[in-house]
Amino acid sequence: MSETADPLAEPSFLSTNDGSGCWTWAGVRLSAEGRIDATQRYADLSWDERLKRLTAQETAWLAAQWDTPAPGSRFEVRFATGARAEKVQAAFLVRVLAATPDEARHLAGKRLRRATDQNGALPPHVRARPIATDAELRTWLGYPSRVDRFVEVRKHLSAGRIARGGTALPHAVCHGFFDSGAAWDAWWRSFAALPFPAVLSIGFDPYDADNPAFRSLLYRRAVDLEELARQGIPSPLNPYPVPPDRAAQAAAPGYRRALTRYAGHCFSIRVALASAQPLPPTLVESLVGTVSSTTGAARAVRVADAELGQAVGEFRALGAPWLPATYNQDVSAAPDALDRLLHSLADVEEAASVLSLPVHWPGMPPVFDRDGSQLPEE
Repeated sequence: MSETADPLAEPSFLSTNDGSGCWTWAGVRLSAEGRIDATQRYADLSWDERLKRLTAQETAWLAAQWDTPAPGSRFEVRFATGARAEKVQAAFLVRVLAATPDEARHLAGKRLRRATDQNGALPPHVRARPIATDAELRTWLGYPSRVDRFVEVRKHLSAGRIARGGTALPHAVCHGFFDSGAAWDAWWRSFAALPFPAVLSIGFDPYDADNPAFRSLLYRRAVDLEELARQGIPSPLNPYPVPPDRAAQAAAPGYRRALTRYAGHCFSIRVALASAQPLPPTLVESLVGTVSSTTGAARAVRVADAELGQAVGEFRALGAPWLPATYNQDVSAAPDALDRLLHSLADVEEAASVLSLPVHWPGMPPVFDRDGSQLPEE
C-alpha cells in the first residue's frame, strides 16, 4: 500500500467568485513510492509485463476519477522540471465551480480524496500528500512564471472538400487518435535534463458520451460519410456512374472508430508543454511518439502568437479553451462543433495512453521525486 495522507487534513483552497459562482482550486503532490514493497514486486517481471501492469493500474486510477460532467470542473496531472532540478516533480490539480465557497471546497476535497484514496485506485507505486499552503498551490498553478513556448500534442486533424453532390456536408474531417507508443522512461529523463523551467500538463474534462444529442449527431455523420464513400447509384436524371467521394473515404474510418469507442465515460483531454525557452524539437517529437504509436495519428501544434496570452492565462487557471488560430493551422476548413469535440475526445483506454504517473523502477536511477521536494527555483 502506498503512503497517502488524508487530502482533507490540511488542504489549501484558492477561491474566487464571479457571476458563474465560486471557482476553487486545490491539489496534491504526487511522488514515486520508493519502498521495497512498492517497487520490488516488479523486479522479476519482464519489461513488457511491467508496462502491462503499470498501464492497468493507471487506467483503473483514471477511470475512478471520472465524475458527472459539470461546467468549469476539470483536473490535471502536471509534471515540472527546472535548471537545477534533479528529479521531475508531479502534482494532481483540480478546479471546481459551485454556487458557494463551502460547496466548492467540499467538492474539491471530495475530488482530492478520491484521487489519493485506495478506493480511488491510486497505484501502489505512487505516494500522495496534500498541497497544504496557498503559496505552494499558487506556485504550481503559475509554474513556470515566464512562458515563452506553449506546445500541445493533439490528434491529427485535416479536412477534405467533398466533391460529390447531394449532401449538405462541404468537407469531410479526418481525425487521428491516441494509443500507447514508446515507453515513457526515456522521455522523462530527457525532460528532467532540460536546462530551463518547463511543465508537462495532462488535462482531463469528464464527458458523458451516452449523451443522446452527441450519439445521434455522430451516428448521422458516420452514416452520411459511409454513404458518400461508396459507389453511388445512377438516377434517371444522371445515368452516369457516381464514383465514391475520396474525402469521405479518407474520413469515414475515423467516425466509424468514434462511434464504436466513444460511449459512456469519456474524457476531453489536452496534452501541453509550457516552457520558459524553446523546447528541443526531438523532445517534442518524442512525446508525440510516446502518446501515439501510429505515424501521423497525432501531431505537435505550437500555440499561435496571437493566442499565447490567452492559452497561458487559462493554463494558470486550469482552463483549456478552444484556440481556433492554433488548432486550425494547416486545416483547409474550420471544424464544426462535433469535430471540435472529437478532436480531443477519448475513452478511458485512449485517455490513459497519454498518462504516466510517477514510478521508480528497481535497479534504475530514479527520475521522479520521492521526497516531496519543492518546485525548483526559477
